[in-house]
Amino acid sequence: MTKKDWNKQRAFGKALTNIEIALNHTSKRTIEDRIEEIDYMMRLIRIDLASSRKLDAMYGLAWDDDLFPDVFAWKGRYIKGMKSLEEERDYPLNEETYISTWEPKSLVKVFKTIKNKGFKTDGNHRARYYQELDLLHVYNGKHSATAGTVLGGSVPAEIVSISHLYDKIETDGVYWYCPDSFQSDKRMWKTSDFRVALLYQLSKMKYELVNSN
Repeated sequence: MTKKDWNKQRAFGKALTNIEIALNHTSKRTIEDRIEEIDYMMRLIRIDLASSRKLDAMYGLAWDDDLFPDVFAWKGRYIKGMKSLEEERDYPLNEETYISTWEPKSLVKVFKTIKNKGFKTDGNHRARYYQELDLLHVYNGKHSATAGTVLGGSVPAEIVSISHLYDKIETDGVYWYCPDSFQSDKRMWKTSDFRVALLYQLSKMKYELVNSN
């Protein structure tokens, strides 16, 4: 394991432990209380994750649109990563919107244009809304959409679900694993960011609480 991967795994493990401790601060809480607290933690993680990627262009970092795998594939095993609900809806652009930028000049140029003329969606904008993560991911038209998160705007997005993965896929913050794989190596894909793995774990906790009755 590389030092970078070790740091991801350590950050994921420490964060998950601290979140679980915080969420179990008292036993005198209803299921609704726990769901509300999970939603709060997930929002903080979404803001942290999204804000760090919008400036990839300025920081000279490689842009990353592999937020969540379309397909988990490893050594002959395939699991569909997300299921389209065959529905599209407009979602507002805000501080929680995940966008990874790549061109510094475009990031500034579109800001001035949108400030003067307002944000307009067109065929260039492509996005997915991850229902269980409550996360909007813009993967095309990224620079104008980034300006839209500051100046206001919305984009049409395909709604997708990942709940079918909860009993199939696990994570340690570095890799996605399939415990039921017949292979000795259970890895299915590398995570794009340990915070995406955290969102996945928390969304799974919430899903189990919602469906516990």
